[in-house]
Amino acid sequence: MIYHRVIVWIGLIFLAHCLGKSNKETHRLEHEARVADKMVVNHADLMRTNPGFRELTRAGVPQKRVVGVISAVTATFGLLKGIADNVDFSRVCVIGFKNLGNRKLINPTWYLSHGVIRDPLPRYLPAGEAGIFTFEKSAYATSGTSGVLTYTISGTNHQVAVFWSVPFLYGIYSNELHVQVWNNAHSNEALYDSMEADEEKLTVSNSGHWMSDSGWGITVHAAMTNAAKASLLVEVEFNITTTHGTHEQSPVVG
Repeated sequence: MIYHRVIVWIGLIFLAHCLGKSNKETHRLEHEARVADKMVVNHADLMRTNPGFRELTRAGVPQKRVVGVISAVTATFGLLKGIADNVDFSRVCVIGFKNLGNRKLINPTWYLSHGVIRDPLPRYLPAGEAGIFTFEKSAYATSGTSGVLTYTISGTNHQVAVFWSVPFLYGIYSNELHVQVWNNAHSNEALYDSMEADEEKLTVSNSGHWMSDSGWGITVHAAMTNAAKASLLVEVEFNITTTHGTHEQSPVVG
């Protein structure tokens, strides 16, 4: 009887593992990130077919360091990779931050452990729009780019936080990603350290490309390519119709 129960438990654990793996492998963003890892972007085609990419240009020439706002439907891995290709540093993280909710995302904050961003993040992202942000390594530095950023859902105290790390040395280190929904959080060293140390953080090379988090009726999905010029696509989903319960307190970082 005991032997039979052990066999059943082993079978259930194996089944749960297989189902979890299947869910991860079949998630849309997981699939899109894997395709993007092997993608070679034709910039002429991207300019012709993607209006968001055209908006992020000057006189038809893609900018090397993009920070801007475009329609969320045009924020694709192809667009992010096309932007990353134009950056003249070897370590880059281009982030597409899609607002798929029914309110603005406001009050951006960011903290960089390594690297730089040339322009401030957009002050707000309207519903149905996406922010495009280019983070890169510092000139002459022997480190890549890593940091954390947050946007707040308008009318609430809730933030979506995104952690990323693109290392300088591969083989020893790998691209890393984390997303969380917070209450009363602000980008600083404490938030960066908290997300970096969290066991749910995703190491892209070993654990797939996609992860998600949810809280207070807010869901965030994100996926990252496994490349030195990385693309990171974030999708924030929510439908908040009242302010009831949106100002409840939880642990504060910062």
